[in-house]
Amino acid sequence: VYTASRAEPSRLSASDRADAFFAEVRAQGRIPTQQFEFHDVLATPDLATPLCVPEGSPLILRRLLRLVDGRPVALQDSYYPGDIADRCQLRVTENIPEGTIARMLAHGVEEIAWLHDNRSRNPTPDEANVLQLGDGVSLMINLNLVGARIHDPDDPERIERRLVRLTRTLFDGSSTNLRYELGKLEEIYDAFPQLREYLP
Repeated sequence: VYTASRAEPSRLSASDRADAFFAEVRAQGRIPTQQFEFHDVLATPDLATPLCVPEGSPLILRRLLRLVDGRPVALQDSYYPGDIADRCQLRVTENIPEGTIARMLAHGVEEIAWLHDNRSRNPTPDEANVLQLGDGVSLMINLNLVGARIHDPDDPERIERRLVRLTRTLFDGSSTNLRYELGKLEEIYDAFPQLREYLP
């Protein structure tokens, strides 16, 4: 079970955001690892449209292959407009210890809105190979489009709104339970403890 809502930026401290995946997996008594890649790419139509940038614009791709007990469970691709990457010093070829969200905030880019879209489809041969999917196994896909306030360091009254990140996470559809916990659930769990067993 991956409780995706626990990794929402609005619910976590900066340090927790960087380690949300690790904390969630360790809480289940398992061992998390990840492999990082960095790429410069150009905006194809499927990236340019949601990010509201011209097709062919420079983007950066920060890719994480997430593993649990040594087995790939998710491939997470995060795309950022090139100017945002340069402003926030995201154009680095290693993982960012404090997390990209915290680094962006330190450079005046404040994430304020998150649009999630969940869907499924058959994997491409490359996706099936990376995630070690068996024949006939589909992908679970979470798309997260992020809007932000861009603060002008020279003029506190001047704020620009931009779409600053598109994250596409591919999960093994045969073994992933993607859960969102919203609102005052602890209060409900206390009143109905049997829910904890119904939703393991």
